[in-house]
Amino acid sequence: MDEFGQNVSRWEIFKAIVIDPLETVLDVDWRDFFPYLKWVPNKSLEDKITKVCQKRDAIVNALISEERRLLANGKVHSILFLE
Repeated sequence: MDEFGQNVSRWEIFKAIVIDPLETVLDVDWRDFFPYLKWVPNKSLEDKITKVCQKRDAIVNALISEERRLLANGKVHSILFLE
């Protein structure tokens, strides 16, 4: 699969869809310890979440478009299960 002009391996796809979002959820936000400071932005955490979501969305959209292309060409096998 080509994404961002480069070939993305299965491990990178798995990492972008599963591991990166889970790691982002586990990041500690200092605002959790000080609820009265929720109004203060935590730009670094928000940027990381945005970056992970954009990468995940791009890869999932590329997988969907590749699957649609294969189905339009009459191929029955899914790209996710081909070796």
